[in-house]
Amino acid sequence: MTATGINAALVNQAVGLMQLGQMDTAELLCRKVIETQPQHPEALHVLGVVALHRGRPESGAELIRASLQSDPGQAHVHCSLGNALRDLGRPSEALASYRRALQIAPDFAGAMYGQGNALLDLDRAEEARQSYELALTVQRDYPDIHLNHGNALARLGRLEDAVGCYQRALALQPNSTMALANCIDVLWRLRRLEDALRMSERLSALQVGDTDALATQGMLLIELGRHEEAIARLNAVLLQQPDAANARFCRVNALRQLKQFERALDDCELLLQRHPALAEVHCAHGSCLIGLERPAEALSSFVTALRLKPGLVEAADGQGSALRQLNRPAEALVAFEHARELAPGSPDIQYRCAVTLRQLERHEDAAAAFASVLRLAPQYDYAAGSLLHERMLLCDWTAHQDLVADIRSAVCAGRRACLPGIFLSVADSAPEQLQCARSYTADKHPPQPLPSVFAGTRRHDKKICVAYVSGDFREHPVSHLMAGVFEHHDRERFTTLALSLQPAQDSPLGKRVRAAFAQFIDVSGRSDREAIALMRELEIDIAVDLMGLSSGSRPGLFHGRSAPVQVNFLGHPGTLGAPCYDYIVADRQVIPEAHRGFCQEQVVWLPHCFQPNDARRAAAEALFSRAELGLPAAGMVYCCFNASYKLNPATFDSWMRILQATPGSVLFLYAG
Repeated sequence: MTATGINAALVNQAVGLMQLGQMDTAELLCRKVIETQPQHPEALHVLGVVALHRGRPESGAELIRASLQSDPGQAHVHCSLGNALRDLGRPSEALASYRRALQIAPDFAGAMYGQGNALLDLDRAEEARQSYELALTVQRDYPDIHLNHGNALARLGRLEDAVGCYQRALALQPNSTMALANCIDVLWRLRRLEDALRMSERLSALQVGDTDALATQGMLLIELGRHEEAIARLNAVLLQQPDAANARFCRVNALRQLKQFERALDDCELLLQRHPALAEVHCAHGSCLIGLERPAEALSSFVTALRLKPGLVEAADGQGSALRQLNRPAEALVAFEHARELAPGSPDIQYRCAVTLRQLERHEDAAAAFASVLRLAPQYDYAAGSLLHERMLLCDWTAHQDLVADIRSAVCAGRRACLPGIFLSVADSAPEQLQCARSYTADKHPPQPLPSVFAGTRRHDKKICVAYVSGDFREHPVSHLMAGVFEHHDRERFTTLALSLQPAQDSPLGKRVRAAFAQFIDVSGRSDREAIALMRELEIDIAVDLMGLSSGSRPGLFHGRSAPVQVNFLGHPGTLGAPCYDYIVADRQVIPEAHRGFCQEQVVWLPHCFQPNDARRAAAEALFSRAELGLPAAGMVYCCFNASYKLNPATFDSWMRILQATPGSVLFLYAG
């Protein structure tokens, strides 16, 4: 055999070995050829491809160019030069090489594939898609073409089509980690989270010990609401890599969803020690503190987050929440409006703006804001009921019956359309009121283990200890009604305590109410957990909630079971729908006998009227004339001094018929 024949045989052997991955032997054989035939084109090409494989694209490109100088008509070598130029980050030059290969061999699938890759590098995704599709007409069993075809389609926003390409690539090459990873990403974007999770678990099986795949599963499980499983995956990541910041931050989010704020706070503080400039972590830190009812510290965290990243929506939103908890609603509104400017399409932020406007008694603005929430999210929790309530405060009965019907239908379907306190003025159906209250309780205070028998101990020789819980021990209707009750407890048999949800007020009524109790304890600065611990320490036997679900209430004190007997009285004249309340004090007008079965609590009926009134309230000494009150000198005066949200069109129509039938009569209303 001639030297030329021997060299040809060696190169053919080298090509076969290279295809088997035996690069060292292939290189050795080609170098033997080069010793006797320095310009051997295929030997130079093989050496160039080996250099590319070893991560030396400059050397590889030089060897491949030398091959083309010897024989410029080699289509596959032009294609290899394109690969080298892509590796060097020169896609325009690479594209020219692939096109030269196609001029020589128009049906060369490898060059079509390379051309698509270069076009994709140049962000010319539509042309890349066309090139891949052309390659697939020639060679359909090449998994990488299907893979990159999927990448081009994903770039074009054709996500479902991209998933199909990735699945075809995986059918040809089931262990392709790249196809799996890209498919997971696109499935996530399509919100096909269960499918993405299955793919991620398949990727984990191929990459045993790969913490990235476990972290991805953790994030997917969080989005699926499977937070306990997410934490288990993230724990596995952090066990191997304690400094994995992304996994730790994901665990923070999962713990927050489970309301395990103390554990989440520990993770945040560890992250901040290592990454003090991460605004998102400061923001999560603030959210944990909000959950732990530490709004002043939370505010500081949100301010820091905004200093580091002024456009961070969650921080501006959190700042508003902290300011609301600190009872600074005007400043809270400014923060929420900033958040709304950053995220105008967020119904959550718009809802918080609306609630703050209601707190500021800007009812017309609040109604408009709740209407905006419903435009963004037609079934947003509690928004429809809140819109109706604001309109009723304004006596704006626009589409009143339609809105009432929609709210009642939603409540009956188990949706959270209305707050229970508002619903009392929407519908007088006892079953619907119970459903509304239960839906609210399940949402805001999900079931937690409560002792069937109170865990504390009680001395048999002590008086029965009754604690009244309220934020209204001040100049407020509740104290005007209850002051005499507080004073007339039998002090020989009962010890009475006041647990105040607001600081003491030095008004005459505030002082009088305080004097009626054996102890007046301000718990406004304590978290629910701290207040519950105090109440148990005080060995309270009966805890009476005077607020129900009214503004400023703290139902968490009762859901945490602060006393063996817990009572709903006065603040919410209806069921609270929560198993933690043992009794409701009522009369047969508030809860008729026939409605007993629609109360979560056991009903205790007072003999005449459930609502007390203070016998010591002083009547006005002045006798007002009709003229002083703006009333006509003669004629029947009909009065209703209820708040305006308790009025409705049907009742008002009846009143108008009465006035029409009674010459000279007038209707005297309370002005809100």
